Amino acid sequence: MRNISSSRWRKFDIADILARDKTSLDFFWIKDKSLADLDSLPSPDELADDIIENLQSALESFQELKAQLK
Repeated sequence: MRNISSSRWRKFDIADILARDKTSLDFFWIKDKSLADLDSLPSPDELADDIIENLQSALESFQELKAQLK
């Protein structure tokens, strides 16, 4: 098990965070204006197919990169 203090992600107490200068816990979603009309969204199946296609393409790109590094 990795030592938490030496890992990239650390746990902070909320009091320590709020004590920092310019701290803001205001979170918001970045809105895609092209998806403003929720009724015109693609079906879940279409979205899943797009995600699978993008992931497969990314995997192929990484495999090509790995082959070039050999």
